[in-house]
Amino acid sequence: MNGNFHSCWSSNSKLPPVAVTMGDPNGVGPEIFLKSWPALQRICQPIFYGQQKVLEHYASKLQLPLPPCPVVEVGEGIAPTPGYLSVQGGEVSARCVLEAIQACLDGTVAAMVTLPISKEAINLAGYHYAGHTEMLGEYTGTDSQTMMLVGGDIRIVLATTHVPLRAVVPALSTQKIQNAIHHAYVGMAELGISSPRVAVCALNPHSGDGGVCGNEDQQLIAPAVREYDKRHLCHTLGPLPSDSLFASMHARKAYDVAVCMYHDQGLIPVKMASFGRGVNVTLGLPIVRTSVDHGTAFDIAGQGIANHDSLLQATQIALQIAAHRQSKLLQKESWS
Repeated sequence: MNGNFHSCWSSNSKLPPVAVTMGDPNGVGPEIFLKSWPALQRICQPIFYGQQKVLEHYASKLQLPLPPCPVVEVGEGIAPTPGYLSVQGGEVSARCVLEAIQACLDGTVAAMVTLPISKEAINLAGYHYAGHTEMLGEYTGTDSQTMMLVGGDIRIVLATTHVPLRAVVPALSTQKIQNAIHHAYVGMAELGISSPRVAVCALNPHSGDGGVCGNEDQQLIAPAVREYDKRHLCHTLGPLPSDSLFASMHARKAYDVAVCMYHDQGLIPVKMASFGRGVNVTLGLPIVRTSVDHGTAFDIAGQGIANHDSLLQATQIALQIAAHRQSKLLQKESWS
């Protein structure tokens, strides 16, 4: 399936429409949306995929202004219970994501920005996915999507996403690593970096130390780096030990994006550099999707202390990517 991106807005539109999904109604998502509304409306047309009653509940509870924004009502009415996991919360949060995906595919919105869901709750509700990334892949007909995290001066792309650590090696292949490198190259282009330097992390300590600490770096990663480098699309380095790759700002100036072999290898440095301000971008999709860099934060839900900076950053990056794709599409049409 392909999103009819061009039909949703044009260069003549004042502001592009963006779907913002509610996330789990018992988490911090609705609060973050309410706090972000004044800034969001200045850069896009935010459309809330969720429930008006949920927004009203948190606006009243937290004494926040209720925005006059369009709401796409999803699911049966739910009474939020801040801080508590529920099947009903999992059901409605998953359906919000699916509705927003369809809106992107139909071309009625330029992009979607997601607020945090509870993976446990959506699975209890019958949506058996490890997270947004896997759900997005299935419902857009994509099988090689991955995550890019942007935070501070660090950008990382994952070769594997939500898999247990013991399953990382069986999940890796030279082709999968090449796909991640290519996603990194495309992702950088969409962020305005046309000739990126891509650093590829080793899997094992010290890049395997000549096989002493494992052979995967030379058997899987090095061939992927060599083969992709032959395309001359970007400068590719690796495999490089991740401990030194992320150790200092000086080291990070040597590359534009790092490809990491597993989830925590990439997310730990990003969140240390910019937790609460980082952005998750799903690469490899026919639609534009970004997300905040944190979870439902049930422990602080409904208390009015959630930071909304990540949603603002996620929306800005979504708009940047959408504008890049729109520009490429218009160029293609002018050439045809």
